[in-house]
Amino acid sequence: QDASQRRVRCAIYTRQSSKRRTSSDSFTSCDAQKDACKSFIASRTNEGWVAINDDFDDQGSSGKSLDRPGFIKLLNRICERKVDCVVVHRLDRLTRNLSDWASIRMLFETVPIKLVVVRGDLHLDSSPFSKLQFQTLAIVSEFEREMIVERVAHAHATHRDAPQAEFHLATHLPQSQ
Repeated sequence: QDASQRRVRCAIYTRQSSKRRTSSDSFTSCDAQKDACKSFIASRTNEGWVAINDDFDDQGSSGKSLDRPGFIKLLNRICERKVDCVVVHRLDRLTRNLSDWASIRMLFETVPIKLVVVRGDLHLDSSPFSKLQFQTLAIVSEFEREMIVERVAHAHATHRDAPQAEFHLATHLPQSQ
């Protein structure tokens, strides 16, 4: 089969840390990520790219662990050789843990699986520059996760230690003459 006619089966992986939804309560961050990834794949249809008809979404799952149902389902499809390319909106949607990133990268290189990060139009390949880019993004993702944990812990401690003052709206309203 001609290389220009080769079909590239693309799996879209999305993850949202919280189960919060937007004000419309129907459109989530996972939906937005998926739309961006679908558009990216559609822009590559002339290269044979097609989104596979399967969902790999983890809503309310942290990136600190790979133990997520959608991610495990994706790994199973990869091992079954039903996926040629994984498309994510940002690298931190896959993981926020540097050692997990190393495992993912090794699996993708072994199978082999293409990895595309839509935001930034990054493609993981065997070049030293590509590896450096992805390694740097993985380090930053882990750093961001650690900063979030620290900020949340600080906010909890501050809230716990702060005196609980009552707020009375009437004391803040202008007095009528």
